[in-house]
Amino acid sequence: MSSREYLDSHPWLTFNVDRQLERAPSQLWQLVGKVVALAQHLAETPMLPEFAQRMRLVYLVKGAVATTAIEGNTLSEEDVLQLLDNELSLPPSKEYLAVEIHNMIDAFNEIMTAVNRGDILRLTPTAIKLHNRQVLKELALEAGVVPGEVSEHGVVVGPYRGAPRRDCEFLLNELCTWLEEGVPSDTDQTPMATAVLRALLAHLYLAWIHPFGDGNGRTARLVEFQILASGGVPGPAAHLLSNHFNDTRSEYYRQLNHASRSGGEVIPFLIYALQGFYDGLQQQLGELRAQTERLLWRELVDQAIPGHRPTDRRRRELAMAVFELRGVGPVSKPAMLVITTSLARAYASKTDKTLSRDIGVLLQLGLLRNAQKGAYRAAVEKIQGLMPLRAPR
Repeated sequence: MSSREYLDSHPWLTFNVDRQLERAPSQLWQLVGKVVALAQHLAETPMLPEFAQRMRLVYLVKGAVATTAIEGNTLSEEDVLQLLDNELSLPPSKEYLAVEIHNMIDAFNEIMTAVNRGDILRLTPTAIKLHNRQVLKELALEAGVVPGEVSEHGVVVGPYRGAPRRDCEFLLNELCTWLEEGVPSDTDQTPMATAVLRALLAHLYLAWIHPFGDGNGRTARLVEFQILASGGVPGPAAHLLSNHFNDTRSEYYRQLNHASRSGGEVIPFLIYALQGFYDGLQQQLGELRAQTERLLWRELVDQAIPGHRPTDRRRRELAMAVFELRGVGPVSKPAMLVITTSLARAYASKTDKTLSRDIGVLLQLGLLRNAQKGAYRAAVEKIQGLMPLRAPR
């Protein structure tokens, strides 16, 4: 008889995936490389303070909503923004939903504060228990569930039963030792690539062990966030995996179920998670690219219209407003009058000739283009012309 019960009930808890990684398809390593490349690009690209703050807030909210929604929380991102502004009123029966969100946001912020301070965040059983205590803080729990303590009773989630209770402390120690000593053992991997793999494996193994009476999923995703943030992944990007798991919830559970039923085959789960991570990073970089394009356009407009007269300011604002609608389509003359509140005020006391004259000047300066009869678009090709030289696609 085995000395450890889990060796019979959960033999896939081997704390060794080197052989699987050695046999992994090239798709896995390509995804790791692409994820790291985009995350490093995001980390090394300067942002305007207001844009950086917006990114932090938006993805902090997304991360908190996603990681709690997987467990059944029904608050939306808009609800949480109102909650943070103290503008959300919930009936007593739903107040626990706000507590769950606050717990996650506080935990995320504590991790990022420590990372930004330069603290070295070790993964230890104590740290994992602290995360569980944080996510369950001030929540009504089932009898016998103690936040931050390994459950004394077996934990069952759907068809899955967690590891034997008497082995959980041992398994948490094994998990932390394994991850801290280095996963994967391939020394060719960059620190960020190693962090990405460690984060996903920590998530998977904690889901398998399921040591706590409640909050195991939130705890696993919080540990995942800590490893990513400590490994150099920017805070907004470190939330993307939770977003992906929530957006593809049925596939998330299917992948977790397959990983255990297959005897601990981790590669499909890693590929599934990495693909979602990569897609999310592409979206974030798209937002960053849009900010850069906006700055470049502003510079081009200011160079073309350098004056300080009310007429100059009005024309600059019109050029910027049409540019902001570049993804919508051409803008008609009547629509230009109401693109923004300040433009509506500026043209309220003017005749149609004033708008026509402004459009004519912007056309002459090359800032606008005729798109169709009576409609115009921003000359975005001016920005494209500032891109680095490369072979045409």
